[in-house]
Amino acid sequence: MSRRVTGCGEHALRYSGDRTSRSLTFVPWSARRIVSLSGEGRPRRGCCLWRQRPLFRRNTRCGVHGQRATQVARQPRDAMMALGGESVSAAVPDDDDDDDDDDASRDALGLDAKLRSSPLTRVAAAVVGMVAAVIAYQGGRRVTAPVHPSPGGGTPPASLPSGWRVLRSGVLGAAAFLAVRWIAYNRAYTQQLQHPEQLADADSQFVDAAGIRVHVKACAPRDTAAAASLRKTLLLLHGFGTWLFSFRNVQQPLADRWQARVVSFDRPAFGLTERPRFVEAYTTEYSAKLTNELLERFSATSDDGDDDGFRCLIGHSLGALIAVRAALMRATPPQAVVLVAPAILAAPPPLRAQTSIGRLLRGLLLPFRVATATLLVLLRRAVFFALEFTATLSIYSLRAIVGRSRFWTTGLQSAWHDPRRITDEVVRGYRRPSRAVDWDLGFLRFLRARFASPPGVAGLVGQVREVATGASAFASANLVAALRQSGVPVLIVHGDQDRLVPLSNSERLARMLGCRLAVIRDCGHVPHEERPEEFMQAVLPFLDACDASARVVAC
Repeated sequence: MSRRVTGCGEHALRYSGDRTSRSLTFVPWSARRIVSLSGEGRPRRGCCLWRQRPLFRRNTRCGVHGQRATQVARQPRDAMMALGGESVSAAVPDDDDDDDDDDASRDALGLDAKLRSSPLTRVAAAVVGMVAAVIAYQGGRRVTAPVHPSPGGGTPPASLPSGWRVLRSGVLGAAAFLAVRWIAYNRAYTQQLQHPEQLADADSQFVDAAGIRVHVKACAPRDTAAAASLRKTLLLLHGFGTWLFSFRNVQQPLADRWQARVVSFDRPAFGLTERPRFVEAYTTEYSAKLTNELLERFSATSDDGDDDGFRCLIGHSLGALIAVRAALMRATPPQAVVLVAPAILAAPPPLRAQTSIGRLLRGLLLPFRVATATLLVLLRRAVFFALEFTATLSIYSLRAIVGRSRFWTTGLQSAWHDPRRITDEVVRGYRRPSRAVDWDLGFLRFLRARFASPPGVAGLVGQVREVATGASAFASANLVAALRQSGVPVLIVHGDQDRLVPLSNSERLARMLGCRLAVIRDCGHVPHEERPEEFMQAVLPFLDACDASARVVAC
């Protein structure tokens, strides 16, 4: 099957209807070209009338969350073109179901890691590399020259050995070639970024809270009678590297089955929430403050209008730590807290030496502990300064890593027990925020906040003292102790095949808190995604018991 370039005006529209690739391609009218495709998807060039050769040609696919081809057609030419023609996939009706399945497995958001450039760009990069190699080779012939030659003849000019000249020219040529390709890749990548509102779902909301614009989803029961008399609110907090998409399997079912308002939001540096410039927005304390503000804003009230509704925080992984901090920050603690695969260190504080032998051993090991702590602190500061002064290089490297589909597949496989459940829809959903403007800057700011250090020698000494004395273990133990003293009912849900946070950590945490631990069989780090039905079977009875207890206390 083959179809020709059609259209008029500034751009021409070409539809390639082969079985392996269907795309709507906008070609500059000044670069008219007629291409026919065979049934196997192998291009055969027809008549070509070139007036201008585009610098880039790459296929950018967009699906239900991306822009339609008709919308892209209305965009300005410089915004739509990447120095030339641009290809944007759209849903094309076809009677062949196999073709639809093929297209569904493709990247629907233009997230193909290899933004392919045109042959002209590759040739240009190769030419630059060869020129750099020739210059380096010729420059290696004479590295010194006689300044004042003697009457009997000057000293022969020194030169590098031939092997070294070849090696140096090859290295410089390869570096120049990769630099040109890298610049072209990042330029094309930047042109594909979109605003968060363009990537959001139809039921998404963007609200102003804690000084930033936050991406929120709020689900109410589908039963209108139950939705009119809501008094229960659940707030979901995602973990590191994820966003509210991870609660897609349980958010609406929780709202329907427990007759509650269920709210999820993207924390700063993740999802579609704004990436603010101030680093404090990426700290745990700020996320806890944001959590409480959203919980108050979306909380349901009782039938008589009093503010005595049921509130529960459900945090996954790193979100569990934020849920605990938010619960302890509130003047009135929530009625329940659910920790899903919590990334909270469950270790008792280091015991102080009580005997003379213990104090002696502690003193003998002190130099080794101080030296180790100093190395760790210096490494942490080196990472911070590297992120601070190599922002552009870090962004380019981050794009090259995150832009690859293998990166997301490998990361999800480490979190899931059954890789067969990781569908193309899941991968596309997780990759969607990486198409938002400033997502890379937000992630770098998040890392800076994690590696930030107090300035000066005093700050360095203080950090070394904290690491050497195990201050982090004390802080975690104090946090767990404070949660237990608050009297908030806690449930821990954990998968028995979790490779990221071991089940043994949650077992120790449950003993320290004196709470119940629900273990989900054949499940990894994401029970709410991998086993949503088992997850709700573990959570709903706990919520019913907490609600009944809260009603008794209120009476």
